[in-house]
Amino acid sequence: MMNIMPQKIVNSDESLLFSKWVEDMQKNPSFEQIKQDQLQYKTKEFYHSIVNSLHSDAIESFNFKAFEPLLNIWHTVLAEQRTRGFTIKDTAMLIFSLKGSLMRFLEQNSEFATHQLTKMNQLLDVLGLLTFEMYSTEKETVIEEKNEQIQYFLKHQLDTGNYFLSASAAMQAVYRAIGLVLENDISVLLEGESGTGKDLIATLIHANSKRKNAPFITLNCGAIPKDLVESELFGHEKGAFTGALEQRIGKFELAQNGTIFLDEIGELSLDLQVKLLRVIQNKEIERIGGKNKIIVNTRIIAATNKNLKDEVDHRRFRLDLYYRLNVFPIRIPSLRERKEDIVPLADFFIKKYAPEYNPKVKNLSVDAKIELENQFWEGNIRELENAIQRAILLTSGDTIHSDAFSQYPSQTQRILVSSCAQHHDVISLDQLEKNAMLNAISVTEGNIKKAAQALGISRTTFYNKAKKYKIHLGE
Repeated sequence: MMNIMPQKIVNSDESLLFSKWVEDMQKNPSFEQIKQDQLQYKTKEFYHSIVNSLHSDAIESFNFKAFEPLLNIWHTVLAEQRTRGFTIKDTAMLIFSLKGSLMRFLEQNSEFATHQLTKMNQLLDVLGLLTFEMYSTEKETVIEEKNEQIQYFLKHQLDTGNYFLSASAAMQAVYRAIGLVLENDISVLLEGESGTGKDLIATLIHANSKRKNAPFITLNCGAIPKDLVESELFGHEKGAFTGALEQRIGKFELAQNGTIFLDEIGELSLDLQVKLLRVIQNKEIERIGGKNKIIVNTRIIAATNKNLKDEVDHRRFRLDLYYRLNVFPIRIPSLRERKEDIVPLADFFIKKYAPEYNPKVKNLSVDAKIELENQFWEGNIRELENAIQRAILLTSGDTIHSDAFSQYPSQTQRILVSSCAQHHDVISLDQLEKNAMLNAISVTEGNIKKAAQALGISRTTFYNKAKKYKIHLGE
């Protein structure tokens, strides 16, 4: 790493102050979230800025004539810290931390109380006062804006499409968070287990944002072969690589003026993370095999079921990209954390799928509701949705009973066993499987596709097993 400290400073007693300051910060819990190597590097830049200011001839004394140069120094320090990712609050903490270290240093080393360090102490007083006042004003403004946005969200008639809008306390907290980002283009990171509905939350944000009339483009970074993801994101020119028979427009271009939803962002390879970071920073892309830069105006919503901070610590995810994406994180709770939503969600899925799969089904029995509320739902809403679909297919009456569900995963065995229990005979696995197929054919009125789906097998497997068990499927 290049030594950014001027030689005059490195060889002076002021370097002892810098070492003391770093030592103090390492003990300060306020800086625990910053890695030690980054803390020293970034604070060295800050210290460099302060020390260089001391050598300015414009601030020999702090009187009225010095006020304008002080403001210039203050604005420069703030601007530089912003480019390094520090907020006004962070900068204020750095200033007061350095001020405290300087005072303790001078108390313990009075022989180093030089004119230069005394002038630094005075400069820090002024910079600290200005920065703290600016932070206080900014904080009040942010709080006022957030309160207005929360009220707007709570009163606003959300476009929820055909999606289920939860009334649980856990999800109300999520909706309040969404309310803070509807009227701006801030990047959002949705965190949560698989199946919690992160894609629906992303859709909800876009549908109620100022970009709602522009495209909403999605890309699952984990569902596409790694060698094709770059082309999916940025597009390619004809002949760019083997198989590129024509020009392809990438997702970022397709999402122009709209929103791009990058699902499973933690699956993105490190080399593509670099390219994505460059797109976020420069707001431009270059198709594979292309020579022209293309300006893009897209809002990014990313989602992950991984702990990206752990991925960063294990060097599987870039820190700089993490901070770019993690501007406004929203955690989506698991279904286990919102049990009051389970039955309403199940009712929602019955209304959604029964007309297509089995119009006779209307509701859940009491025992079915109890069964659903006591399952673990490791797959969250997606697992519940699948379970309801299967239950609809396997129910002969208008009410779904608990026998339509197993503990995990859903199976048809309990229905079949209960129907044969009166015979007190041991049923072979083949017979159980044959009975399951016959039951599925009956419930779906001979629709092989739906019957196979209900049993969780492909149509090809269904046909093979029907042949094995000599089940006549008709023409």
